This record gives sequence, C-alpha cells and structure tokens, in this order.
Amino acid sequence: MNIPVVIVSELSKDVEGRPTIDTLKYKNLENVSDKIIYLYRDVYKRDSNDVEVIVSKNNNGELGTIKLNFDREKREFKE
Repeated sequence: MNIPVVIVSELSKDVEGRPTIDTLKYKNLENVSDKIIYLYRDVYKRDSNDVEVIVSKNNNGELGTIKLNFDREKREFKE
C-alpha cells in the first residue's frame, strides 16, 4: 500500500528527563517501527517555548536532537 502509519504511545510513568526507546510503554513498538521520534519540553520551565525533537530510531537516516522554539503568536516552530 505504501502509506505512512503514525502510532502514538504513552511513555512509562517513571520517566526522568528526556525520553529514550526504553521509556516506551509498549516495547513491541521498538521492533516494528522504522522511526521513533519524541517531542520533549522541560515541564519545570513552564514559561519556556523551547522544544526538542528527539529522533531515537531511524532505519533510513540519522539520529539526533533538533532544538526548536515555539512561536505562540504564529503557532509555528522555528530553529
């Protein structure tokens, strides 16, 4: 069919800091996924607009973290 499928999963409740593959609640997702991407925002900095996009699994490319800033007025992310 060649169509993308997006699955959203909650993380286990004992997550401290940035998420990793180990924090997925449903461990089988790691095995069947081509890509695993997390959005992370430090909950202790409520006024901050900083967001991290964490690519922790990517069968067809690079891994890493992209730091973005959310512009609330325009409702868009910027590098």
